[in-house]
Amino acid sequence: MASFPMIRLIFGLICFVSLTLSGSAFAAVTVQLSLLVDRSSQTWEAFLQVDDPNQETLGLAGIQVDVVGSGGATITESSVRLPNPTETSDFMSFFQKGFTSFRSNGASGIGISGAQDIFNTESSTGSGRNSILEGVGEIAFSEPNGLLANWDVQAPVLIASGGYTGSVGTLTVNGSPATTTLLPASLPPTGSLIQTFSPAQVSGQSVSVSAVPEPSSAIFVLLAFSVGMMRRRKKSS
Repeated sequence: MASFPMIRLIFGLICFVSLTLSGSAFAAVTVQLSLLVDRSSQTWEAFLQVDDPNQETLGLAGIQVDVVGSGGATITESSVRLPNPTETSDFMSFFQKGFTSFRSNGASGIGISGAQDIFNTESSTGSGRNSILEGVGEIAFSEPNGLLANWDVQAPVLIASGGYTGSVGTLTVNGSPATTTLLPASLPPTGSLIQTFSPAQVSGQSVSVSAVPEPSSAIFVLLAFSVGMMRRRKKSS
């Protein structure tokens, strides 16, 4: 199995080749990354949304992101969660589609990645038309998997999850157009190379892991402050 640095290098080269084939980014398409933090369990989930006002893409093709902690928060584990459903028509032969290439859980949040096949290959089993999942990051859909249960893909799409330590600080998810590729507006014939392109912008998000005071505690602090101010006024008068 390739080492983690090698996976990052190969994924970067794939993105570079894809962008070279397809040209510059499409200015109207942007990608938004977001984080959902559960302070009680000290876990996090990262999501991705594609903003495509002019219908220039069929959704996410590949991405590499980092989730980092700061100010007392530290990422302890990370897992790639990009959809890669398996389908079958006879429970003897199986076919996997979606984000099956360059899947990496990263190293404590650094270098989480996954990509779809850059060739439009036909499914050998089940009801899938090809190996590509269309609409990822744009719409919510249920992908048929032959005799298996459908695979539900939400929007925004879950791309990674993990854990952290620390009761104060910030978690941040970062990405860039250089490590993000999108599908074209239409797929080429079966067996053809898919010419992906880069979004104009990839926006990250930072979320505080510091505990939010309970309403009762906040009210108590406010009352204590008000009482203190009243006593000062009485003394000054």
